[in-house]
Amino acid sequence: GDQLKRFLFSPEIVRRAIVLKSAAQAIEELRPGADDALQKLLQHRPPEFGIRVAEDQSSASDGHVVIEITGEESDAAAEFSVLSNSIKIGDFASRDIGGAGKRTIEVPVTEGSNIIKVTGTDEAGYLTERSVTALGKKQDATARKGKLYVAVIGVESYPNLPDACSGRSCDLRFSVDDATELLQAIAEKASPMAEEMETLVLVNRSALKENPEQERAVAALADASRVMEPDSDAIEDELADFLDKPTADDRTIVFVAGHGVNIDEDYYFVPTDARQEGGKWRRSSLVEWSDIQRALDRAKGLRVLMIDTCHAANAFNPGLEKESADSGLVVYSATAANSTAAEIASLRHGVFTHAMIEGLRGKANLFGDGVYLLGLGEYISHEVTRLTSQKQTPYFRLNNIANALIALP
Repeated sequence: GDQLKRFLFSPEIVRRAIVLKSAAQAIEELRPGADDALQKLLQHRPPEFGIRVAEDQSSASDGHVVIEITGEESDAAAEFSVLSNSIKIGDFASRDIGGAGKRTIEVPVTEGSNIIKVTGTDEAGYLTERSVTALGKKQDATARKGKLYVAVIGVESYPNLPDACSGRSCDLRFSVDDATELLQAIAEKASPMAEEMETLVLVNRSALKENPEQERAVAALADASRVMEPDSDAIEDELADFLDKPTADDRTIVFVAGHGVNIDEDYYFVPTDARQEGGKWRRSSLVEWSDIQRALDRAKGLRVLMIDTCHAANAFNPGLEKESADSGLVVYSATAANSTAAEIASLRHGVFTHAMIEGLRGKANLFGDGVYLLGLGEYISHEVTRLTSQKQTPYFRLNNIANALIALP
């Protein structure tokens, strides 16, 4: 299914087919040679293996179960990726977890029923998914809390794009305020649940200096070496390194605010140093969403992605959130398909981020016991549609993930 997705799930091909009035022409334009590649895919045999809960659990650590990967052909998989209740546990090279038709992996579980998913991928990138349900015992109350990793990206200055947004400057007004105040809300309400909080702040310093209060708040939450300009190199390199740190016990929140653009079937985030040439985007100056996606995929533990992209040309790629949700991420997005993100001057924030901040600070505390993932999504959806008179429709996806507490009362 996942192998076929890149061939069969393509909103851009559907859009071009409507414009061109020809599905065949759209496929040839965007996917030359797709028929041959799809035929090869259908003929390739994916890795075969099974999984089960091991009968002998004597070696399992407290709060863990041992899972066996079985089958003589399991050697065909070069790597196994493991999720427990859609929480990323890790990626394991096949050679590192034994052989002879029997491999074992120790997987952390919570009390009660746990759905463990193992994805085996071969050298050619073909994959097979298997799932098993495991029961977890009541755990020691002194178990490690885990760390909270928070990366916020806010781009509002585009010096190389003075007229690239419908003849106007692409500069935004509140992306830096969005990123920095959201960081404060997370520090206030989410970080007390963690052992400690580690931050990465990629925002325009000039905009940050215009708000001394926010500048002081950021200085209190992030080391000066972790506050950088949101150019393409910093976003790609620093974010990738930062997201390599979380373990299965940790939580990660990534927030992105700025412009997003579609080029053919690919989605790009527009960094502060983005450029155009002859009215066309220079792709080398943009940040491919797939790079951010891969970095997020590597991060372990509970991962939450928040996206407030203002689409300069009504650019939106629904596959962006679909890919993220399919990999076990919680996704909150300012817009769904065919809607645009709004900024309201009186709020001094994008509408979506304003609702996110208010929700974390208690407005989404629906039952008095804190803010949960689902409750936050419901609050954001209600507030964004209300504040924009239903002109903006946010997107929220919680894909087979437990409704976890994300902020204290």
